Order: sequence, then structure tokens, then C-alpha cells
Amino acid sequence: MDTNVSDVLPNVRLEVTESTPLLSDNSSNSPPDAPKWRKAAIIACGLVQQFVSVGLGFGLSVMYPELINIFNSRRSNAALIQGLYMGLSTGGGILWAPLIQKYGPGKSVLVGSLVTCVGLLASSFAEELWTIILCTGVIAGMGMCTCYLSAFITVSWVFHKDPGVPLVCLTMGSSLGQFVIPYLYEICIEKYAWSGAFILVSGISLQCIPFGLIMYGAQEYFVTGKKASKRKSVCETSLLTDVLVWILLVNCLLVALTGNVEAWFIVDILMSRGFSRQAGSLLVSIIGAANFLGRVSGTFIKFKFTRTPTIAHWVYICPFIALAHALVISLEDYYAIMGACILQGAFFGVTNSQTPALMYEAAGHNRYPQAMSLVNLMYGFGNLLSNVLGGIIRDELGEYDLAFYISVCTALYMTFSSLVATLIIWRRRKEEETRQRWDGNYETVISF
Repeated sequence: MDTNVSDVLPNVRLEVTESTPLLSDNSSNSPPDAPKWRKAAIIACGLVQQFVSVGLGFGLSVMYPELINIFNSRRSNAALIQGLYMGLSTGGGILWAPLIQKYGPGKSVLVGSLVTCVGLLASSFAEELWTIILCTGVIAGMGMCTCYLSAFITVSWVFHKDPGVPLVCLTMGSSLGQFVIPYLYEICIEKYAWSGAFILVSGISLQCIPFGLIMYGAQEYFVTGKKASKRKSVCETSLLTDVLVWILLVNCLLVALTGNVEAWFIVDILMSRGFSRQAGSLLVSIIGAANFLGRVSGTFIKFKFTRTPTIAHWVYICPFIALAHALVISLEDYYAIMGACILQGAFFGVTNSQTPALMYEAAGHNRYPQAMSLVNLMYGFGNLLSNVLGGIIRDELGEYDLAFYISVCTALYMTFSSLVATLIIWRRRKEEETRQRWDGNYETVISF
């Protein structure tokens, strides 16, 4: 006698284990996976955005002592130019993140690069310092922030399956900009004075336009947070209640606040010790080169240790950064200072390269645009305060030593906070693995 399972267990509903394409397969509605050449082009576009946006900001450290002499200005006022530009270009993206998501990164890059060009060009006609603060610090900074943030969003949308290594690789563009563009400032100032230099560097921002067009043409491959998940998307406000996210955000704030004191002020420090502006400009570029090597190393570390939480590497990196800060301000010989700058630039480059990946690990794909906007906001506040506070310390105390001692202390603090964040991530992973095993056992019982 044949017995039907439904007759024995009338309340149990059986489902076919194989997927029915018409009912459960959403692949026809999902964007196609980008080919390798397209992904390579997207990474190249992101590298250019980072190269231009960050490079222009670090180049202002060469302009900094020149404008102090030309306008007979206090250092705290002149520092506002670089501070506002770096603060807004890295942190202002949180204001435009909804528009970038609505209209797309490509269009945002086109508009942002044009606005930046206008701001830098207008600075060349300034007759007082506050005009440059407004045009370069505010207008150019607000324009370039869309290019800076669009690079991260585009890469995360194209490499939506595993964006960790591409995001780390992306940050190498900023160190290349720090290496190349400051010395271009030096050449332009030497040949065409400060006003001519602003005219020439304004054209650098326009280099973002063709790469913005490439990003615009890749929209069919974008997988946003809503498309990437079949579950209900997590509310963005959950970022503000996540302890791990806050630990990482504070670390990012401190990185921007203290990590670039060498790059911001080394030109002025060396000139106050009797060295030339050219010698200081060379050190800014050397820091950029060391930073690039550090970012390459950070990319390799992320690729090699994929299962290790990214923030775990900060536990042993931050003490070396603290040591480098102490050496730079303590040494007197030019080549000894150069060695300390190389040490600082290399290890600082590793931490900077890993920031997008560690925030992706903490926030996930759905929340990543908002999370990266918060990271950039922390960078913005840190860059602004770093420049301004450094200028105030120099004006009031006659030297930058206090700024470097504060940097040493914050690097040591980040060592311990990174250890705490690592422990939290390991605990969450263990809890997630336990939950998945429980769900798997439960489904096995039901299937049986």
C-alpha cells in the first residue's frame, strides 16, 4: 500500500529544493558583471580622482609659506586655505552623497571638476588672502569632494562581490598625487609666481572629466545596495548606534588630525631652520613616494591576509608612526629628517590604504556609501583642524613641537583602540558562524 507523505503529515508544506527560474531567480533583473577590462578602467578612473583631489591639497603645503610672505599673514590664517580645501574635499561628500547616488558618480565628477577649476582659477586674481581662502579652500574644496567620494562609491558598486582589495588599491592614487603635484607647485611658483601657479594647477582638476565620462558609461554594471541584497536594507541610522563603527570613525578622525603634520608643515619647519623652500618641497614629494610604497604594502597585506580583520594590522603599525613623529621633530640633520619622513610616510600609507576596506567590513555593502561618507567627514574635520591648530601652535609658541607630541600620543591611542576593534570583529564573526551553523542544522532537520 502506497502512503503519501502529505497524508501522514498534513500540516507540513513541502517545497521543491530546486529553484524555479520564473519565481526565485532574479538574475534577469540584476546588472551584468563587468568584464575585466571594464573593471580595470574603473580602478584607473578612481586612481585619477584620488590623484587629483588629494594631490592638489598636499601641493598647497608648498604654497603655504609663500602666501604667508606675500600677504604678511599669520600662519593660522594661511593654514585655512589648505585646511578648508582638504577638509571639504574629503569630508564634504556627505552633503552630496544622496545626489551622487541619485544622478550617478559620472555626472557628479563632471560638475565637481569644473567647479574646482573655477575656484583655483579665481584665486590667481586675489588681492587679499581671504579671497584665496574662499575660492581655493571653499569653492575648490566643495567641487573636488564629489570626485573624491564618487571614486569609492563607483568601485564598491562595480566590485560588489568582493571590493576589499580594489578599495585598498584605489587609495594609491592619493599617494601618487602627493608625490607628483607638490613639486609641480614648486616649479610653477618658481617660474610664474604664486598667481601663475594657481592658473596652471587649475587645469589639473579638468583631468577628471574624461575619466568621469568613463564612469558614466559604466552605469549598466553598477550594483547599488538595494540591488545587491534580497533582504530589507538596513537603516542608515544604524551606523550611529554601532560601537565598532564609532571606534573606527574616531580612529579616522585622529589619523587625519595628526597623521599629516609632516606633510602640512615640513616646508615651513625647514625654512625656519635655514633650509630652502625647494628642500622642503622635496621632502613633501618624498613623503608622498613613501606613502605610495606603504599603500602598495597595504594592498598586499589585504590580499595576503583576507580573513584577518583589516583593523588588526593597525595594532603593530601605529607604534611605528608614533616613533616617526618623534624623530622628525627631534632630529636636526636634513638627511636624518628625510629618513624619519620616509618611515612615517610608509607606515602612514598602510593605514590610509586600509581605511576603505575596514569600513566596508564594519558596515557591509548596503550601508557602505553612507559609511564612507562618514569616514570622509571625519577626514574632513581632521584635515581642517590639523592645519588650523598647527598654525595656531606655531603662532603662539613659535614652533610646531607640541603638534608633533600630540601626534605621538594619538598614534599610541590608536594602537589600543584598534586592538579593541579587532576583538569586537572576531567576536561578531564567531557569533555569525554559530548562527549560520544553527540555521544550517535547523534547515537540515526541516528538510528531513
